[in-house]
Amino acid sequence: MDKVKKIKSGANGETGGRIIIDIPVEPQGQMRPRTRAIVKGKKAFAMAYKDRRQRLREERLMLFIKDHIPSGGPWTDPAVMTLYCFLPVPKSYSKARRERCLLGKEFPAKTPDLSNVMKMIEDCLNRLVFEDDKQIISSLVVKVYREKPGMRVVLDRVKDRELYSVLYGVFGEVLREVA
Repeated sequence: MDKVKKIKSGANGETGGRIIIDIPVEPQGQMRPRTRAIVKGKKAFAMAYKDRRQRLREERLMLFIKDHIPSGGPWTDPAVMTLYCFLPVPKSYSKARRERCLLGKEFPAKTPDLSNVMKMIEDCLNRLVFEDDKQIISSLVVKVYREKPGMRVVLDRVKDRELYSVLYGVFGEVLREVA
């Protein structure tokens, strides 16, 4: 990690090439867009829009993200994103099973779907932390049980291939083969 340039940590949690955002909101997946038919004269077309509940979820997430906007404006460099989803242990589980879950011996193979959670977080980060979510060149998403539900988003700014190799040593070999 010594390849990540560190700068004085500000109130927004930014330390040069890394931003860590803790969101004390239970992970939920992005909802499917709603559609409606619109007729104008003899022409008809479909219009897609976000459900009201989805917009409210995103606004709530953005309240936590706004405290972490980079001081120099949105990043233009590629980024690596790690998303940890902390889910509550179901109340119906026995005490022994609950303990196994909290020790990491059982994982939450249930909703929400990780790709939908990731997409919602990416959409909320757009134009705030980075210009567009297309800048994410690699991601890792993990679901685990925790006493308190929430999410942790870790964003690493990638300025060159060497840094990418340091962050993800496993992929370093692949990068060298492709280069």
